Amino acid sequence: MDSQETFVDPIAQRSTLRAWLVRIALVLTSAVFGYLVSQPSDAWLSVPSDDFIQYWAAGRLNALGANPYSPDEAFSLEKEVGLSDEWQRASGRRLDQGIIMWNPPLTLSIAMPFGLLEFPLSRRIWLLFHLLLILCCADWLWCFYGGSNRWRWLAWVLAISFYPTIVIVASGQITALVLLSMIGFLHFERRGNGWAAGAFAAMAAIKPHLVYLLWPALILWAIHGRRWSVLLGCAATGLVATLIPLACNPAVIQEYWYALCNLRTPADLLSPTLGTLLRLGFGQDKVWLHLVSPVLGMLWLLSYWLKNRQNWVWAECLPLLLLVSFLTSAYCAWTCDRVVLLVPVVQAAVWIVQSRRWPAKASAFALYLTIDLLAPAMYYLESSSDLGWERLDVAFMELSLGWMTPALLLGYLLLRWQKNHGADQSWKRPVIAEPVR
Repeated sequence: MDSQETFVDPIAQRSTLRAWLVRIALVLTSAVFGYLVSQPSDAWLSVPSDDFIQYWAAGRLNALGANPYSPDEAFSLEKEVGLSDEWQRASGRRLDQGIIMWNPPLTLSIAMPFGLLEFPLSRRIWLLFHLLLILCCADWLWCFYGGSNRWRWLAWVLAISFYPTIVIVASGQITALVLLSMIGFLHFERRGNGWAAGAFAAMAAIKPHLVYLLWPALILWAIHGRRWSVLLGCAATGLVATLIPLACNPAVIQEYWYALCNLRTPADLLSPTLGTLLRLGFGQDKVWLHLVSPVLGMLWLLSYWLKNRQNWVWAECLPLLLLVSFLTSAYCAWTCDRVVLLVPVVQAAVWIVQSRRWPAKASAFALYLTIDLLAPAMYYLESSSDLGWERLDVAFMELSLGWMTPALLLGYLLLRWQKNHGADQSWKRPVIAEPVR
């Protein structure tokens, strides 16, 4: 009998290989976090201070009925768990006062459960939770924008390699929840569930200044289309999230307002914003210059809304709104906060994968790689020239990375223009939307 050749499907082989690589990556990730969790508490107390300490202290204080916005009460708690003078000095903070959580009181609904745990265990859970959250958000975004399953792993690579992801995981910041808020809003708005969409949008109030253009756009869109359930869902969620800390500490709103009016707030810091550049040029005492960029952002939003209000699609409009919000934010658009910009980054990655133009793929990859490698390279060169935390100026290092948002916006606009006006018709495939109302 003639021997028959066995046909081997190369696509099936690649799929099997990717499946095994995913399994191996999950096993390695689980092993790393298992090792971290198994370390003794002293090992976690010996690491430099980070931003998580403010959320832990505020959550613990409010759960006990104390003032979460008191520098003195926070100081005693934070010193017990390893708050270092060097880190406070580098951050421009006073050495005799604790680090305050400046987020609105509704944030305490998230911070209190972590504050009830001992600091070492709470920090480990926070680290694991936020890393997994960012990975899930990137995967969710990839599917939302119609990315193929074959390249789904690219979303995970983007999430892990994105420099703000590394910074936010290392610093213990809370901005990943704002990223979750944006994705949840997009998902449920597309499905026509206004209450859930509004509930997720309310979560962005943890750091409202970062996505400040979302709020007027959301109100205009809801009024224009009579989508009252979105506004009601947003208001109801914000109210419930505020009532939870109020139940433990009835004076928390007054305490927050007192801190805003009488203490040195983050708005006074030199953060990587247009307002800071204006203050450096015209006088650092002119804090009101921080309002110039939001005014410009609001004027842009008004023009953008009038042009697109009849065919407003959040899946296409929100990524640009986020980029402009970060570019024109009044204050504190730190590197870790830019993890929210994974929304336009992943959307652009889906466009690139869908394109058949290899020059476009190569140029987009080179641009992303340049942005993502230049930032840590600059950070390393600046920090390596210092002898330690005593000489490390965090504010100056953040100012030197202020170019990231304009660079991401420019790259996004170029890709968007090529997608809408280029000769490659494969880029013009519409996003596959689920049935809505």
